Amino acid sequence: ETPWVIEMTATGGVLIMGIALLLLDLKRVRIANLLPAVFLAPALVVVLSALKLGGF
Repeated sequence: ETPWVIEMTATGGVLIMGIALLLLDLKRVRIANLLPAVFLAPALVVVLSALKLGGF
C-alpha cells in the first residue's frame, strides 16, 4: 500500500475510536470537526514525500 493510504486508514481508525467513545457514553467527541483530517493527513504525506522530508 502507498503511504497516503496507510495514513488515511490510520486517521479513519482514530475517528472510529472516537465514535466508540461516544456510543459508550465515556467521552463526548465531536467527530464532524475531525473529518477534514481524513483528507489532510494523506495530503500532508504527499507534500512531505515530494519535498523529500519525513522518510516516506
